[in-house]
Amino acid sequence: MPDKEAFFHIANKDVTLRAGDEVITYAARSLEPVRGFHQFMRALPEVLEKRPNAHVVIMGKTQTSYGVDPEDFETWQEKLLAEVGHLLDPQRVHFTGFLPKEHYRTVLQVSKVHVYLTYPFLLSWSMLDAMVCGAFVLGSDTAPVTEIIESGKNGLIVPFFDTPVLTQAMIDQLTSTKQKSIKKAARKLIEKEFNQADCVDNLLKLIE
Repeated sequence: MPDKEAFFHIANKDVTLRAGDEVITYAARSLEPVRGFHQFMRALPEVLEKRPNAHVVIMGKTQTSYGVDPEDFETWQEKLLAEVGHLLDPQRVHFTGFLPKEHYRTVLQVSKVHVYLTYPFLLSWSMLDAMVCGAFVLGSDTAPVTEIIESGKNGLIVPFFDTPVLTQAMIDQLTSTKQKSIKKAARKLIEKEFNQADCVDNLLKLIE
């Protein structure tokens, strides 16, 4: 659930992020193109340039899960850092790998904008987690994201391959004062459609 007092401390950089700060989050099982990692990384230089107080927290393992490895680098993280890393402030871009559940939840609670991009594929629980934790979700115009997010009602949809649009949307939402009703609608949807009791009951019915 949302927590206005939430904070996340990054010890090795002596950085503390708090609810209300300009925090962009990204989470995936693996940092790979299937989950739009390349599009996300390419949008960051301009976002960080125009929002000098913004921080980015990127959660996920470097080894691929659903796609293929890049031909010229060990991981997609290495490849994208080679491409845009020199334009990113390492004091404001934080790769955490996998986090313990309570820390992962806290990151989502301090998030101002959670970016969820994916090819048409299985939906990640991370998007639903972000919605229930009170983060504003910026999602790609791909199935199954559009089955959950109604743009302007419980999140915002942007084109998967349009980096300038994604960039501007992140900038706009970092400064937006009109997210409250959208985030409330997002949490209400998750409570209604994805509460644990109903999900377990439906799973048991499927097994039977």
